[in-house]
Amino acid sequence: GLEDPVLLGMGDDPRQPVWADLAASDGYLFIAGPPGTGRTTALRAVAAAATRLAAQPGRDPVDVAVVAPSGSSLAADPPPAAVVTDVEGAAALQPRPGRRLLVLVDDLDALGDGPVLQEALGVPVPGRAVVVAADIGWIGLKFSGLAAVVRKPRAGLLLSPQSTANGVQMFGRGLPPAQVRPPRPGRAVTLVDDEPVVVQVPRP
Repeated sequence: GLEDPVLLGMGDDPRQPVWADLAASDGYLFIAGPPGTGRTTALRAVAAAATRLAAQPGRDPVDVAVVAPSGSSLAADPPPAAVVTDVEGAAALQPRPGRRLLVLVDDLDALGDGPVLQEALGVPVPGRAVVVAADIGWIGLKFSGLAAVVRKPRAGLLLSPQSTANGVQMFGRGLPPAQVRPPRPGRAVTLVDDEPVVVQVPRP
């Protein structure tokens, strides 16, 4: 994975940054939620945070690649200097010498989670992180393919959870009822020290 932690957002209580340790999750992170809750914005925020941190002295630079279906707003307007590819092009997504690679997969449910993607991105690679965004109603029920690989570490963002059971699907434990509220773009739940906490995803 990317050795460096990645900023997920600001916690509600206490009000402080919440980070994802990609090294502890084999370089995988999910962003799950219903449509319109900010999944693509969260992908952009992760990319912005990772590239800012990598720009500090003494750190290896980070390249960004986008794998997305046609019609994806992330593919149409990718992060600066990002390489945009499709499912077939994902097979070539390996870190370059002396650099690290952040792969953003948008709308995995629309891409088609087949053997090509699993072979290309389903095995941890040193220096590479894979962040996958998908509809919670789809990824929460997937037990094969890249979706299952990304879910296994239970590391990620659950945007605007619709029920306490969404926590069981993505984190292996139910959410407190207070964390299930009306949808609000960018509002998410993540695990910190194995406890679910509410965060607000920053706009990149």
